[in-house]
Amino acid sequence: MYEYPVMLTFYEGLFIRVIACPDIPELIGDEDEDDSITGETISETLEAAAQRLAQVLNDYVEQRHPIPLASVPAKNQYSLHLPIVMVARITLWNSLLELGLREIDWCRHLNINLSVVRRLLDFQHPCTIEQLEQVLCSMGKRLVVAVESIEIFSEWPDDE
Repeated sequence: MYEYPVMLTFYEGLFIRVIACPDIPELIGDEDEDDSITGETISETLEAAAQRLAQVLNDYVEQRHPIPLASVPAKNQYSLHLPIVMVARITLWNSLLELGLREIDWCRHLNINLSVVRRLLDFQHPCTIEQLEQVLCSMGKRLVVAVESIEIFSEWPDDE
């Protein structure tokens, strides 16, 4: 649901760069600026992409845009796996929009301070999964956790 596909380019022995994210194109940034997402390993590159994604998702919230669901990765794409807290925040934000609510409306409903709700919606601010779970529950949503096996990949793809 929230494992965004990304395309990587490998510069043999130098670095790996994220070149596309079909679902969140803003992740890549301006081609004119030198703000590309790079790393020396796949893991490091995907971690840098996840950090950039937090900034981009804050922009979605600021502009009151829904955050898109992830599409299924193609064979030549890697999955940008999101931490559970980030997934819960995305669900919270999209739920607020679906209900036609503003942050202030939810503050009144929960009888909490606006700054608390804004921190819960800030993808770069630490919070606990329990806090998000409680707010989601008050919206009629339940957080469900699953454990899956993952592919452990070598850091450089084999030549095919």
